[in-house]
Amino acid sequence: MSHFIKSFLGTQDLQTAEIFELFSLAQNFKTHFLTHGQFPLQFAKKPLMALLFFEPSTRTRLSFEVATLRLGGLSTFFDGASKENTSLIKGESLEDTFWTVHAMMPDAIIVRSGDEFPLHSLRDRVQCPLINAGYGTESHPTQALLDVFTMLENFSEIKSKNILFIGDIRHSRVVGSHRELLPRLGARIGVVGPKHLTQGLESHIQVMDKLEDGLKWADVVMGLRIQFERHGSQQEFSRENFIRDYQITKKHGELMKEHALLMHPGPVNWGVEFDPSVRELKHFKMWDQKSNGVFVRAALLDHLMKSFRRGNGF
Repeated sequence: MSHFIKSFLGTQDLQTAEIFELFSLAQNFKTHFLTHGQFPLQFAKKPLMALLFFEPSTRTRLSFEVATLRLGGLSTFFDGASKENTSLIKGESLEDTFWTVHAMMPDAIIVRSGDEFPLHSLRDRVQCPLINAGYGTESHPTQALLDVFTMLENFSEIKSKNILFIGDIRHSRVVGSHRELLPRLGARIGVVGPKHLTQGLESHIQVMDKLEDGLKWADVVMGLRIQFERHGSQQEFSRENFIRDYQITKKHGELMKEHALLMHPGPVNWGVEFDPSVRELKHFKMWDQKSNGVFVRAALLDHLMKSFRRGNGF
């Protein structure tokens, strides 16, 4: 990978060829791990990855931590989502907290935050790689990468494949990243859900009225968590109506294509987006996504560390 990038804030930071090289590296990590029970150690020294999370996380946090350890590095975690044990409760700003961590000279900083954090303005000021681990409702680029990697494990390519997103399109940062990534790879995007959650999308995105139509069209069905915490006092959303009109059940497997995949970035509101019975479907690939998150994020960390060192003449 000859293209130099210092930080990774969105999928557009990677050239298309780099994405597939990244997937190849992730596959090498996965094959080596399944064969030998460990990763090939990639780092000459043990770099320190600082995880600075201002929002709660399970999958993203743990997969970055596990990826770092598997590669032979170290990680430290700042829990900014729980302010009680940090200086945030004393009124310290998010940006000052970031620069405090940066001053301790980690080898990379991995940030998860809301829209109020000035993530993009930091790109050219940091002295180490900066990685977006989920930013407000705008983007979650590593999730998009691991989703596509999981799709490619099941399909030889995703060009001309139909990818359907169901549910809370308006608030989904996962969809935000996929809206850039999937068209670049030649896939088609469709959405289905309550009308107030599927408005204002690009013209190339197909908006469908009925779940059944979308399921028959899709090669990949991606459920999305209903983000109740972002709806506030809005009266537009009806939990009962959503379950009635858009919840995926085992019965819906009969409408899906034989080869179709059923995915979800998590966490799932079981009984809302998915009925628990969908775990029995052959289409269900959510646990594969969780496993692949480690391999894809490990490949990204490896690439960023090497790219940063090349760019600084190391």
